[in-house]
Amino acid sequence: MWVVAASMLLTSCAPTQEERINKAIEQVMEQFECVGISAAVVQNGQIVYNNSFGYQDLETQTPLANDHMMRIASISKSFTATGLMQHVEKGIISLDDDISDLIGFTIRNPHHPEVPITLRMVLSHTASFRDPENYSTLDHINPAVNGDCRATYYDYAPGTGYNYSNLGLNFAGAILEKVSGVRFDRYVKDNVITPLGLHAGHNNDELDSTRRASIYRYRNGQYVESNAYGSVAHQLDDYIMGYSAPIFSPTGGVKISAHDLATYMMMHMNYGQLNGVRIISEESAKTMQTPVWIKQTDDYYEDQYGLCLMEFVDFLDDPHYNTPGNYPVGHTGDAYGLRSIMMWSPADGWGIVAITNGYVYNPKKDVIEALANAIYKAYFGLSHSCDKTAQLSYEPFTGELRHAFGISTNTRTTTPIVLTRITLGNQTGYGEAALPPYLKETQESVCAFLQLAQPVINSCREPLNVDSIMQVVNALAPGNHAAKASIDIALHDLYGKLHGQPMWQMWDIDPEATPCTSYTIGYDASDSIVLHKVREAEWAKILKVKLGREEAEDKRMIRLIRSISNKPIYVDANQGWPTKEHALKMCQWLAEQGVVLIEQPMPKHMNEEHAWLCERVELPIIADEACQTYADVAGLQPYYDGINIKLMKCGGVAEARKMIALARELGMQVMIGCMTETSAGISAATTLSPLVDYADLDGHVLLANDPYEGIQLVDGKLTLVNKPGTGVTPL
Repeated sequence: MWVVAASMLLTSCAPTQEERINKAIEQVMEQFECVGISAAVVQNGQIVYNNSFGYQDLETQTPLANDHMMRIASISKSFTATGLMQHVEKGIISLDDDISDLIGFTIRNPHHPEVPITLRMVLSHTASFRDPENYSTLDHINPAVNGDCRATYYDYAPGTGYNYSNLGLNFAGAILEKVSGVRFDRYVKDNVITPLGLHAGHNNDELDSTRRASIYRYRNGQYVESNAYGSVAHQLDDYIMGYSAPIFSPTGGVKISAHDLATYMMMHMNYGQLNGVRIISEESAKTMQTPVWIKQTDDYYEDQYGLCLMEFVDFLDDPHYNTPGNYPVGHTGDAYGLRSIMMWSPADGWGIVAITNGYVYNPKKDVIEALANAIYKAYFGLSHSCDKTAQLSYEPFTGELRHAFGISTNTRTTTPIVLTRITLGNQTGYGEAALPPYLKETQESVCAFLQLAQPVINSCREPLNVDSIMQVVNALAPGNHAAKASIDIALHDLYGKLHGQPMWQMWDIDPEATPCTSYTIGYDASDSIVLHKVREAEWAKILKVKLGREEAEDKRMIRLIRSISNKPIYVDANQGWPTKEHALKMCQWLAEQGVVLIEQPMPKHMNEEHAWLCERVELPIIADEACQTYADVAGLQPYYDGINIKLMKCGGVAEARKMIALARELGMQVMIGCMTETSAGISAATTLSPLVDYADLDGHVLLANDPYEGIQLVDGKLTLVNKPGTGVTPL
């Protein structure tokens, strides 16, 4: 009894995470004699810690508060790049444009005049610029002012080396101004800062001066206040659009609090959006976070750098984050005596912001590295994400069909499936691998792959990064798409449940835009059974019919259905029509019968024949067996009108989203289909259904023993449920 009581007492007296962080920051304050520190921690999409220490103003001894702004120095570069990526997305500019064309005068390294300098090089510090002492004017790289500007360049060719350049990012700010037609500070304010609800900006004259924290340098044994917040009003009379932007310091001039910087960071953590507000696209956000320059030496001044965001290599004391694929991402700042950091883990979903407005230099330890590590260890511990590890389990399952199911090549009454579950804490995500014969995957092969993947999944920690996990899973072995889909589906379901949100909500998908699904009528030699299936599908607004046998049998099926139903029909020939002439004859006849589209009329290798057919029929010709993964899509565009995406073919919802996006870019129609699946697979696919033209997601309806419940069918329309994840729960 005493032991239990003592244990309870010890537990109740243990410091909270907030108390641990407070103590850790206070220790850094003491070690570096800091003027003040403001910090924030993000986890699972929320700011879970925000506190400030020390002074806003040493002279008045005013305490530093959470809403006090500081000039964050080079973290500001990411704001500039974010504004430029908005223009890249719109097609106004390209990352590979010659910056001479963007700024309006020739920019060339005189050592390599034949090599264009691109915007990508400028944003990644590979443009070969050499910073002058004063980098707040473009005169240094303007030949009309500075001749060949030789002193402003390194000897190596642009794009072949790395040197951090503040001049380059001030130049990038001028480009943003030039292409937007809006003064730099106002563009970033209106298009990045204000939409996120931040109190921040570049222009000191337009910010609340009472919320500024003074910044200090430590010199000759005492702190001296820096002039970090000078007015630019006197420089605006002679302002030249597209040239004078450096007066706002695009390279380092943002003033913002740690809290609001953490909010901005979450936008990048969420790949371009926050709270329903999209600032840049997911693709742009990932491009910014992907290194252009890979660190090649141990030189402290060489970074692993993307587009104004970098990877922190060998920065944290936790060895987990010192391996490729796990490096944190973000940026640091250093100016006027201030040091700052914005750092997050794309793999695990945590982030840290910390700013100090003055410190005493320590030659043995960098203050911002010490501060970031102290916060990390205090909040997470060196193995914080090992506190909870995922568990992958799986089992073979035989799906029993309500009716015998016939296509052009076979008829079956059962279907092999492998059910997967991934559990983390008290949440479980559900997935499956449904295995029709033509996929060439079996329950044995799926279980073998899942056994191979088990150590990967079982080492995953909260918070999850599904993309990173699936990159590892996909690299385990080629093929095995249904097996990979079973993991992908379960991970997405689990991720949503851990965050308490439906996947459609997390992806900004309109749940009201779901289409009606077709209901599949398999081939059957018995007229009465075919008619029974049609009557049983009274709820469906669209029928799908499996053809691809002899002409007489195909026509018999359609005539039978038309004898009792005038609903629209999708036809799936499953590669059953042997020649283009036969396919043309059938398509023309089927068009007269009210058929809406044709899937895979001929064998998938007959590309030219499908192109020939598309030119001669009005019905859309949709690639099914010919379209397996993302890699197939672009190559099919000349031969088909559209593609049919199935999670079991492509490897899961992440790959399916990419396929939909590419097909749209290519002007192709999109259908999302299924195998004979449980509600686990169908619910995942239905999440994407508002993004497509046609849906054939009836696989769970064909089963007599579906072990789950998920999406609903209301008057033939797919209906997403307002439940976390994919909405699936076991029966």
